[in-house]
Amino acid sequence: SAVESFRVEVLASVSAPYALAFLPGGSILISETGGAVRQFVGGKLLPDPVIDAPRGDIAGMKQWFRRANLSIAVHPDYAHNGWVYLLTARTATGPTPDGLPLIATIHRGRISNGHWVDETRILEFPAQTTDSLRMKFDAQGFLYVGTPYSDKDFSGGGEHEPAQDLSRPDGKILRIRD
Repeated sequence: SAVESFRVEVLASVSAPYALAFLPGGSILISETGGAVRQFVGGKLLPDPVIDAPRGDIAGMKQWFRRANLSIAVHPDYAHNGWVYLLTARTATGPTPDGLPLIATIHRGRISNGHWVDETRILEFPAQTTDSLRMKFDAQGFLYVGTPYSDKDFSGGGEHEPAQDLSRPDGKILRIRD
C-alpha cells in the first residue's frame, strides 16, 4: 500500500474459509465452506472441527460456487449467553414456493468443550445461490442477513424484479430479533 505498511503472518491453514467470528478473549470461530466449524484458541488452530456443528450439503448444487457452511456470527451478549449463529445451505429436495433451488438455514447454538450444543433452527428460506449470504449483529441485538439475487439472465425492469418483490426472500436484507 502506498499509504500504510502491512505485515502478513500466517496463523493457521484451514480448508476454504467463508467467515470469521471473533470471540471475547481473542478466540476466533471459522466457518469452512465444506461444512466444518473450526476454533482458533490461544494462538492455535484446534486440531478437530466443532463436533455436531450444523453442516450444509453441496450435493446437487449446480452453481459455480458450491458452499455448505456460510456466515458465522456471535451474539452481541455472547460473554453472558454464549450464542453462536451459523448459516448453512443445501439443495432443496422439492419445489420451493419461489422456485429457488437452495434452502438456507440459520442455526443457533453454543460451543461447549468442542461440541455444538443447544441447537435451534431460527429460520429457513429459499435461496438462488450461496453467493453473498452473510450475517451480522448490530449493538441492539438485531441479526441482519443478506440474501443474494444473481440471475445472470435478468435484464432488469418490469414487474418481475425479484429483489423488489416483498413476498420473495431473494435480494433482501432480513432483520431478525435475536
